[in-house]
Amino acid sequence: MIILNNHKEFFISRIQGSPGPEWSGDGSLSGEDGPDVLSSSTGKYKPDLENASGLYPLAPFRRRFVGFLIDELLVMSLLFVIWIILAVVFRYESPIVATQITAASSLLRIGYGCIFNPRGWSPGKRYAGLRIVREDGLPPGLTYGLVRTMGAFVSRNIFLLGYLWAKWDRKSQTLHDKLSGTYVVLISQEVVSIRIEDDSEKK
Repeated sequence: MIILNNHKEFFISRIQGSPGPEWSGDGSLSGEDGPDVLSSSTGKYKPDLENASGLYPLAPFRRRFVGFLIDELLVMSLLFVIWIILAVVFRYESPIVATQITAASSLLRIGYGCIFNPRGWSPGKRYAGLRIVREDGLPPGLTYGLVRTMGAFVSRNIFLLGYLWAKWDRKSQTLHDKLSGTYVVLISQEVVSIRIEDDSEKK
């Protein structure tokens, strides 16, 4: 409950929905103002990049780590299937299979990022309640998404230091976030309603 003055009380709640290919939240991620006074009175419909507070707070490192692990498990599961196929095709010739798996790993991770980064979510981030956005609150889109994907490839190949960067960064950004100008925010899926009570109406 937020009390703005002695006469009115505002009970705010919103429906965010679930991240997905066509998901755009409640409209605030696209820069549109909601129907209630919260957007104009507190400005918390977008992440507050100065102190990580607001309707869409910047995601803490631990939450991002959960999403990262889930995505890694999915990618590793696919690589395991590819490894079995290659092992059968090349009759378990270790040098050949190892080379093919290394190439497949890189291509798979790049492809995974190219699919999900432009949309602003991944299976792991969806489970963790996270969303990738630009500074203006919009999903990354193709250009930002591809830059983020290439940046993530660099982050991984410097011993994951690009990922760990988010742990100490003031804006919780990884190296690839900084290269692409993106942020990862927490998305609330709680349902809220708006009710305005005017004391003068009760008299």
